[in-house]
Amino acid sequence: MPSNATSGSRDFSPENRPVFNLLMAGLVTLSAGGGLYEMGDASPVLVVAGFAATAVGVGPVASSDFGRRVGAWFEAIGGAARVGIMLALGTGVVAATLRFGVPVVWTQSAVFGSMVALDCYIVYRILAHRAKR
Repeated sequence: MPSNATSGSRDFSPENRPVFNLLMAGLVTLSAGGGLYEMGDASPVLVVAGFAATAVGVGPVASSDFGRRVGAWFEAIGGAARVGIMLALGTGVVAATLRFGVPVVWTQSAVFGSMVALDCYIVYRILAHRAKR
């Protein structure tokens, strides 16, 4: 079996498995959008805010020295720790939503905007990789 020169999360980068990554991102976005549609009264402002925050995070912030250090640390901690951090953040969002009485539709609106931004980022990465070939 040939060895893979990459390690960590780079094995699952969009350009290495484009169809899988597009399908997964699409399914998660449809799930968030479907939940938002069922709730009704989505907040367009929070959809845009979620999109903008994620776009800035995966763009200029990730390209900065600080972003590269955080990215290197995140890869270095291993898969189980990354999953733990993501679960802790998700649990924190749910707990804060419940504790402070934030309407779930607001949280769902921001999550949907964020997922759309991640979809755009995945498509960008795939297209940029294909353009280099």
